[in-house]
Order: sequence, then C-alpha cells, then structure tokens
Amino acid sequence: MSGRRCRSITKVGRTLFPLPSAFLAHQKAPPLPLLRSRFDRSGVTSLKHLPVDHHHQRQQGVGTMETNYIKFDNTDIETANGTGMISTLTHDIQIEAVVFESDNEYAPTHQLFGRSPAGKRIPIGGIWKKENQKGGTYFTLNVKNIGFNANLGKFPKQDDAKNQAIIEWEERPSKAA
Repeated sequence: MSGRRCRSITKVGRTLFPLPSAFLAHQKAPPLPLLRSRFDRSGVTSLKHLPVDHHHQRQQGVGTMETNYIKFDNTDIETANGTGMISTLTHDIQIEAVVFESDNEYAPTHQLFGRSPAGKRIPIGGIWKKENQKGGTYFTLNVKNIGFNANLGKFPKQDDAKNQAIIEWEERPSKAA
C-alpha cells in the first residue's frame, strides 16, 4: 500500500483489505460512507458517495426516520394517507401511500406510488391489512417490480403511531404441489 505500513487485515464481505497503522491506533474503525443509487437515462443504476454528518446522527440517535419508513397523516393507518422512503442496496424510492377503496376483501388498503426516472407518478405496489395467528392485525407492504416485501411496525424510539417502520422480509419459496 504505497508506503503505508499495515499491521492487520480486515474482512469486508468476501474481500480482505489491509488496515493502515493509523486506523489501528483508534479503538473503532471509521464509519463507512453512505451510498445512494440513481438511474441514469439508460436505466442503469449508479452508486455515488454522499457526505455523512456523523455528529448529527449521534445527536438524533438510532430512531431517526431517514429511510424505510412511512409517515401517515393520522394514527388510524387503515384510513390514513402517508409518505416515506424505501431504501435497498440498489434502490432509493420515495413513496406515497394512498387509501384504496374496494369491495374486494383481498384488495390492498393502500396503493403505493413512486416516481419514474422522468418524474412521473406511477403505481408500484400496495399495503394489505392481515391477521396474525393470535387474531391481531398488522400491515404488510409489497413493491412487486423489485421483489420488496415488508411489514409495517413501530419505528424505534418513536412514540407516534403515525410513524411506521418498513421492516423488510424475504418471501418463502412456495412448496411444489
């Protein structure tokens, strides 16, 4: 490494990186930069580094709503509209949840909208009200185009029921008949 002495090697994912001696003097490694994705006109996703204000993050704590959340306009989620953000390693999607009225018992309670690369408002998924094994209700969210599935739940360190975390989960493979 161009003149810098390395005393240790750290593993990040499947790649080994040498750590410069200066980093070893501190107890913890510096935080990783945030990456944001964007689509260019060809439809290719590119990643870019964004500056991170670590002091602001420490002051706000873990419970800040920066990503994977929906903020509804009232506490009765079933009748409330909301806006939020879904982030994955490859996508950052600003979303709008709009109440969807239907007589079909399997219809979603909300329709999700996002923006196309040209800025057009487009439907991207929905939110459904479900019942758990104990008879309680919960809400689940789906963005079909990217295969994103999640439940809505209380956002950490937030007492306001209007603020819902989007908790991603992976769909189980269906059993062959």
